[in-house]
Amino acid sequence: MEVYLEITYLINALILLTTFEILTFILNVKISTKTLMKYVFTYNISIIFLFYDFSPGMIYIYFFLLTLMYYKKMIYVYFPLIVFIYISLTSFLEYLLPDTIMFQGILLVEGVNVPVLFFIGIFAFSMLFLFIQFMRQRLNRHDGIEVMINGRTCTAIIDTGNLVTYKGYPVIFIDPELTQGLDFIDEIEIETAIASEAIPIYSIPELKVEDKVLNNIYAGTMMTGKYKCILHANLLGGLL
Repeated sequence: MEVYLEITYLINALILLTTFEILTFILNVKISTKTLMKYVFTYNISIIFLFYDFSPGMIYIYFFLLTLMYYKKMIYVYFPLIVFIYISLTSFLEYLLPDTIMFQGILLVEGVNVPVLFFIGIFAFSMLFLFIQFMRQRLNRHDGIEVMINGRTCTAIIDTGNLVTYKGYPVIFIDPELTQGLDFIDEIEIETAIASEAIPIYSIPELKVEDKVLNNIYAGTMMTGKYKCILHANLLGGLL
């Protein structure tokens, strides 16, 4: 079987691109184009396993380590989905397209098969178009939602720019007046648009967002303006 490394790299990149695009749809999360390209590039380094006689599972160990680095404590949400989508796409394309075989978890195409490349390219870029439309829709989501913090109701907004974590877990921000009765946990430094700022971290025993109930959520205090609460986009893996 004659296989070209460049073709293999391109095909695997398109499969990974489609994998992360589908991931954004399933988890309803926002991933910037720059971050998306970073994921595709770093995960696609996995083609080096073609040159070593390792177990086929080595690629998934590599995926696990990368996912742990990128998502930390949220790995239990992201890793199974990334692997499931990737294997599903690769197996589907192997079954559907001629002259293809999956080896070491990577799809190989014999020679330069133009119809196969065309099909995979059209599929990937169709998903890219849907991904762009989906991101535009998320950027236009500014309406407040009702949340309940320890029995107190207020209006909140999901902030896709909030990337603050505490010990790997997402941190939401609440108005200082909502901290009454909450347990103080720690203090962390965060970078704001103006300067570095120390904020206290509290533990919220129960946070209700629409019809979802979350327990033991970390919250920092900040003057939140119109909204009393700023939610982290990755709460529940982004399912909010």
